[in-house]
Amino acid sequence: MQRSAQRTLISIALIGAFVALIGLPAASGDPAPTSNKISFGFEKTSGWDRDSGRLFNGTDGWVSEDGQPRQCGTRDVHSNMVLDNFCHATTRYTLKDGVWHPNESPAAWKIRVPNGTYRVSVTVGEAAFHSRRIAHSAQVEDVSFHDRVATTKVNPFRTTSKDVVVTDGMLDMTFRGGTNTKIVSIIYEMIAEAGGGNSPSSSTATTAASTTSTTAATTTTTAATTTTTAATTTTSTTTSTTTTTTAPSTTAAPTTSEKVAPATIPAGSLWYSFGNSAPPAPWKQANGAKYNGTAGWSVADGTTRQCGTRGVNADPVLDTFCHATTRYTQNGGTWTAVASPASWKVKVPNGVYDVEVTVGEAKSHPSAVAHSVQADDVPIFDRVSTTPATPFRTKMVTVAVSDGMLDLTFIGGTRTKIVSVKITPSSKTPQKAVVTTAPATTKAPTTTKKPAATTSTTKKPASTTSTTKKPSTTLPPVTGGTGEQITLFDAKNIVQDFDQYAQPNANWPKSGSMKGPVNYADGRAYFRLEILSKPTSINMAAQVCLWFQYDGRSFGNKYEETCSSPSTLMQFTDEGLYYFEIRSPSTWWSQDGSNNKTGQFDWGKKPHVARIMFKDLKTGTLFFEKSCGSACWSGGDARDHTPVKFNAELIFVEKGKKFSPPSDWNKNPWS
Repeated sequence: MQRSAQRTLISIALIGAFVALIGLPAASGDPAPTSNKISFGFEKTSGWDRDSGRLFNGTDGWVSEDGQPRQCGTRDVHSNMVLDNFCHATTRYTLKDGVWHPNESPAAWKIRVPNGTYRVSVTVGEAAFHSRRIAHSAQVEDVSFHDRVATTKVNPFRTTSKDVVVTDGMLDMTFRGGTNTKIVSIIYEMIAEAGGGNSPSSSTATTAASTTSTTAATTTTTAATTTTTAATTTTSTTTSTTTTTTAPSTTAAPTTSEKVAPATIPAGSLWYSFGNSAPPAPWKQANGAKYNGTAGWSVADGTTRQCGTRGVNADPVLDTFCHATTRYTQNGGTWTAVASPASWKVKVPNGVYDVEVTVGEAKSHPSAVAHSVQADDVPIFDRVSTTPATPFRTKMVTVAVSDGMLDLTFIGGTRTKIVSVKITPSSKTPQKAVVTTAPATTKAPTTTKKPAATTSTTKKPASTTSTTKKPSTTLPPVTGGTGEQITLFDAKNIVQDFDQYAQPNANWPKSGSMKGPVNYADGRAYFRLEILSKPTSINMAAQVCLWFQYDGRSFGNKYEETCSSPSTLMQFTDEGLYYFEIRSPSTWWSQDGSNNKTGQFDWGKKPHVARIMFKDLKTGTLFFEKSCGSACWSGGDARDHTPVKFNAELIFVEKGKKFSPPSDWNKNPWS
């Protein structure tokens, strides 16, 4: 009780001093580690080294994108002091009007160690507070230890042990993919020196950490106050101001006059260098401009891409890059990352191509950056990291192009940076496309948008949407079609709820076929999505699906199904207007349901059902609670994030024809 009372008094004093922004007392930081056991939190524990959230000091500590230390706390409810402590790994809390608000603050922790193989145990969770909006993720040396695991009052901790290899003298722990991850402890023990021959074990042991007692959870405000006490103390003792926040681009000229000799490329090849500087021949420049009929970007919010030249690499191709899915804004001298989904495409003859992509950049490599790229739905990179020692990653795949357009997409990555692409005609067998939605990570916080729903304990007011459950919304078909384009549906004030699909009627050509006499199926599809109201700011992805049922009424017997592919990046977060190009309908994902032998959706006949469905970007599962089995959302209660009220319009354009957006498609990227 004495310890708790003292800390409460300190908390009051420090919070007052912090609000006044003056008079913060200096204090000594955490001592240098002397053991292989780190306890994260406010209190020192016998036999353990303490980390109370300070920034990296050259030996150990945190590296955060916003340059801020971590907020840590002690709950005073557990007899084991290690388990009574924790640090917020990727979230910072601010107090406003008596309410604690979470703000995403990506960070990583590291410590200098000799190279070798280590047996590592990582514990996440905390002693008192557990919310379904918390999902813990942790990786050590890019090996996954926890992947969005939940903790509860009954099982307040999760511990996983694995073997990892250190080759750069630094043991790195990252927290990609989680939501409000709380780190409790890490234990690392060398089991083989570098070159000793031992390989990391593939076994994983995941258990609930032992606990002797757990009292009822404190209120959210109390928990946050305890955390702030530790955070304020940490802030006052921090001497390092290192930050990994990177400005989006620089226009400085290269500092070296060395030139890279021009290369020769095979006939029919296209080499593109991404950046704001013209590359040497035979490279073509791909800057941040929108698609111009030959090559360029398609961006959901209608903006261009930010590109840069670093001025540090002798190779002019490697010295430049473009931000593929992020835009940066500057406010008060600080660069803030804003998610901005996009894809890049280039017109090519139909055929098979070797596609070689390089990601990374010459200078800056924050731990929060994870590069992902797909070429025509064939995965190339899946959340790979780059470092100062390995600043670039290059890989080649073989793809088949059937719609006259090679598309590069960047699903599942975090702030992917694209450097170059080489496209070469190939005689190889193309690789199989993968259309399952890749995991997506939370985007960096902004200064104007509300915090992500998965980090908030309350839903925002739903002022325009009724919570009364209704049967599936079915709208009448829309007439249209100019011979060159046809409106498949134009749905107004439609709703998806946790138990209600958004189900407009599809408008079909009078001929009964999308293949002829006008070939829409092999043309292009364009989607306008206007979100009118949405309870939370969780990242969602829209998908359009069509079904043809052989008995005309159920999915129990033979049916055909097609859905717009995830590579279309139909992502959204909040209310607003979004535009998407969703490729050729005939290239969409399809399946035969049960006994239909074709395995392809038949665009020659009208479907029985059309739906607009919303998915969670992390899991690829539907925000729905029934009739979808394993496809139903696994991240908690779908009612927290629904109903979503919106307008949606889908237009198919005849093969080979140019899209003419309707007059009410304001600020669209194609006009």
